[in-house]
Amino acid sequence: MKNMRRIGASILVVAVLLTVSAFAATEEFSGQLPAKHGDTEVSTIARKNGAAVKPYFEILIDQLGGNGSSVRAWTEVNATGLNVSSPYNEVDKDVYTKINYSSGAAPAKGLDVTLNLDNPIYTTTAVSVGGEWTPN
Repeated sequence: MKNMRRIGASILVVAVLLTVSAFAATEEFSGQLPAKHGDTEVSTIARKNGAAVKPYFEILIDQLGGNGSSVRAWTEVNATGLNVSSPYNEVDKDVYTKINYSSGAAPAKGLDVTLNLDNPIYTTTAVSVGGEWTPN
């Protein structure tokens, strides 16, 4: 009976550790989208999971000034400066969105990934934006 309890407790501990390690850091961001379709880098976070575990990033836009209803979102790896997802992904306001990294381009665990945002509509003034994201 004692051994059964120990085995059960060990299984529970391993399950909790595996579950916790799969969760990634989520970071809030805020900034300004430049006028005239300019893009901006709003946040950088190190990946907590490898490319095979989570080949995507997640984003929520919960603040968006002006009359727009979405932004374009993509990512780049700081070490190379190369985009690792398409710059044409549209993220609607108030919708938690999962976006796949480009084929074969998902960053490895530990690499710093930068979130870039762009306003898909032409404006003559800067537009405020805010939300949260994780590179996973």
